[in-house]
Order: sequence, then structure tokens, then C-alpha cells
Amino acid sequence: MTRAGLLSVLAVMGIATTAPSVAVALQQAEPVQRFVVLGHVRSEPDRLLHPRLDELLDEVRALDPDFAILSGDNIWGDVANRPNPADGGWVLEQWVALDSALATLGVPVYRVPGNHDIHDAVTREIYRDRYGALPAVVDVDGTRLILLTTSWDDGRPERRRANGFGYHLDDDQVTFLRQRLAETDEYDRVFVVMHHLLWWEADDSPWWTEVHPILARAGVTAVFTGDYGPAKFSNTERDGVLYFQSGIAPNPSLEILRGHEWNRLLAQQFDNFLVVDVTEDEVAIDVETTGIVSSGHFTRERWWDVHGDIMRPPEPGGREHLGAIWAIPRGRVVIVGALGACGVGGLLLGWLIGARRRRRIEG
Repeated sequence: MTRAGLLSVLAVMGIATTAPSVAVALQQAEPVQRFVVLGHVRSEPDRLLHPRLDELLDEVRALDPDFAILSGDNIWGDVANRPNPADGGWVLEQWVALDSALATLGVPVYRVPGNHDIHDAVTREIYRDRYGALPAVVDVDGTRLILLTTSWDDGRPERRRANGFGYHLDDDQVTFLRQRLAETDEYDRVFVVMHHLLWWEADDSPWWTEVHPILARAGVTAVFTGDYGPAKFSNTERDGVLYFQSGIAPNPSLEILRGHEWNRLLAQQFDNFLVVDVTEDEVAIDVETTGIVSSGHFTRERWWDVHGDIMRPPEPGGREHLGAIWAIPRGRVVIVGALGACGVGGLLLGWLIGARRRRRIEG
């Protein structure tokens, strides 16, 4: 892949005077700092590491970053064993294997947990013992990273469940976020990292009503998340704050792909990670793809294994067209109005025919 990546997201915005503008361009100045954001690098239940982790790390080393960020679901954990307690020995073995692989990068690695990393008391304590409790803040040469947790914690019963497997931030984390963002003399730019897609929630959700205004006022550059949504990559921008979701998938089995449309949709998307370059004047965020050929997910043979000889969706019939109209805004009004007009027209026609017959009889 080229440095520009397969996909570039261009967003130039004016933010706090202490923070640079944000842009992604094909030509850019030499970065004074570079880091990568890797999401969802977990394995499957029957193996320690993601099957293409070595390839991913080779690509990261070639980029020569100053540090790396893991945005959650870093290991499989032992979620298939729930509601039983996780096997601590198996979970620890996965963390050791992942950290040994990451050590080959030769740079610091910062992380937040996903629902695979922390999902019960056993996995929570292992995570805390190895990587510390969250929230946390890390400062690296003018860049501030605020690391948040959206994973399970039975010590915080007031936390509200979000869509999917995550939790909204509790009052302690919101207070921490506000306090760390108020320390403007200690950083030039700031990024927030968490796992779950709280920014995919509705506009009246706690993220948008309570948390986002704090980020916008402080001139936060971007929020990085690593969970799956409807896609492996998504982004948006609001009030000068960029939001990114980026992730990598393991190898789903043919049985899973044949049985679940959602998994088929994800499998047809490229795995990706983020490269963030900080220059004197701007922050450039590139989306890089990985494993396109080596995954074998995009071959003719793979398609036939999953879909058989179906090359494209079947042509929609009348029922499908009607359903599509029903689903669009005001579609129901159109359909009901059309049916109502037909009904009124039918009554009027019936009345006219009846009146004509009566005149004939009377004549």
C-alpha cells in the first residue's frame, strides 16, 4: 500500500489555538510524530493470536511509528465460556503471546479494553494487574492520549448499557475527562481512545448530550474506537471533533458466513488500521488496509464456498418494491395516501355508476 493508503479522509477544521488543524492529504509535510491505531486484533477461540497479526506488525514496523494504540478487543479472552468465570490461565497465555508479538515493534504500546478483554471479574483483574486501571492519561511529546473504558465493571452499578456490548461513561470517567482536558498547558493536541461505538448512539444519548460537548469545547482532535459496528470502518465529524472506527477481523468459518448475513457483509470489507502523522501545522490521519490478498477472503473460490453460484441479489418483485417504499421517509404516507385515493376514487366511481343506473330506471 502507498503511504496515502487506500482511503483518505479529508477534514480541515479550526479548533483550539493550542491544537493544529486536522487534514489528510496525498502530499504532506514531514511528520514530527507518527503513531498507529490498531483495532480488534483479537484471535478466535481456538488460537492464541490473529492469523495475520505478523503481517500487520510487519506493515506497522515499515511505517516506523513512535508508538502504537490498541483500541480494544485485543485478545479473544474467554467469552465463549460465559456465564462461567473465565479461565484465567488461558486468558493470561493470550496476553503474554500478544505482548511478545507487539514487543517486536520496539515502541511503546498503549491500550484500552474491549468486551473480549474484560467481561468478568477474572479478566478485569488480569487486565488491571498487567496494564493498570482506567481511565488514564498518557503524554507523548505534546500529544495527550486519554484512555477510557467502556467495558464491564461490577464496581460501577450506575453505568448505563449502550447498544452492543459496551457501557456509557460513568460520572467518575466524565469528571476525569473534564479535568484532564482542562490542563491545556500540558499538551498541544489530544486524542480520546475507547473501544465501543458510543458515538453511533442516538443524538439524545449520554455521549452526545454529556460527553461530546466537553470534547468540543476543549478542541479534542479525534476519538478513536475499535469495535465492530455495521462496518469495519466508519467516521464522522461534529463541532470540529473527528470520530473514527477502525478494525481488523479474524477468519470467520464458512458455517458462520453461510448462516449470518451480518458476518457476510463484514467479510466483504477490507481490514484496516489508522496512521496518524503530526506535523508542525496539522494532524494527518490515513486509513491503511491490510491482509487483502493474504486473507483469501476476496477470491472467486471463497465467494463460491460461501454463496454458491449466486452472483448478485435476485431482482426485486412487487412486494420488495412496496417494502422499500414503506421504509423510506414518508413512504407510509405515500402508500396510505395512494390506497386512500384509490378507495375514494372507487367510492366516487361507484356512486356515479349507481346514479347513472338510477336515472335510466327513472327515465
